[in-house]
Amino acid sequence: MNIYCRRLSGWIAVAAGLGQVTLLTATPIISEFMAANQSGLTDEDGAHSDWIEIHNPDAAPVDLTGWRLTDNAGSLSKWVFPAVTLQPGEFRVVFASGKNRTNPAANVHTGFALSAGGE
Repeated sequence: MNIYCRRLSGWIAVAAGLGQVTLLTATPIISEFMAANQSGLTDEDGAHSDWIEIHNPDAAPVDLTGWRLTDNAGSLSKWVFPAVTLQPGEFRVVFASGKNRTNPAANVHTGFALSAGGE
């Protein structure tokens, strides 16, 4: 399974199964993700939605507005971050639930879910 995060000049990709994270010209990283969540973290609806954790490891804030998440390299704009800023050292969970929620003051949800079997 691949998860891609893109902004005009930067890419972040996680290759599951290979246990590797590739970071190219981007500051935030995908630090963890869960596909086929059955008993872990729940969203505000009480559902065990899939999730992707984004981390800012740098000393400066990073504005994620306009960054994109996708699970399909052929469709790079499946979900666009709303006005979200990650402070230095901050983590943010994005639920990959298919609910497509973009209120930056609440939990955000992509318009797609992850597949445990790969994509």
